[in-house]
Amino acid sequence: MKPIYISRPEPKNRARLYIIAGIILFLVALRAMTPLLVENYINHAGGDEKGYAFRVDDIDLKIWRGVVTVGEARVYNAKTNQNFVEANDITFNFDPTKIFDDKKVFTISGREVDIILSKDFSSEVKRVKNETKKKTKSEVYLDKVEAEFKTINVQQNEEGGTRTLITL
Repeated sequence: MKPIYISRPEPKNRARLYIIAGIILFLVALRAMTPLLVENYINHAGGDEKGYAFRVDDIDLKIWRGVVTVGEARVYNAKTNQNFVEANDITFNFDPTKIFDDKKVFTISGREVDIILSKDFSSEVKRVKNETKKKTKSEVYLDKVEAEFKTINVQQNEEGGTRTLITL
């Protein structure tokens, strides 16, 4: 019986192995951190000079399929903390193959949306109407977006909380 000798790998091969393992570890960590980075970016970049702020929680990204799922989202007045819109379980789908067709490129679907009426909301609707009058249809891009929600609640703010006016 011949003796079997096990040799240690050469330093060059070991260095390559460490580099490949490091790259794989980095990519796995990046994939795990991407939803948190996107969530923080949206939450910090949400405010603008108009007084809006956005808040999103629980983002799930499936970039290769063009799907982003948001567990909870809200748009509110940053100064008064008054909510304009609250939504749960929203899914955004993007299909880049339909950009040059006359089909919907971007679809939004969700379980429930609450639209909260207040003096902040009514002044905001007037401002948006005035802004969109200045733009042409191609600048608004809403002709490529389709939205579908199971429940839409129109609510009104009152002293004791919110009261649902209409459920669609």
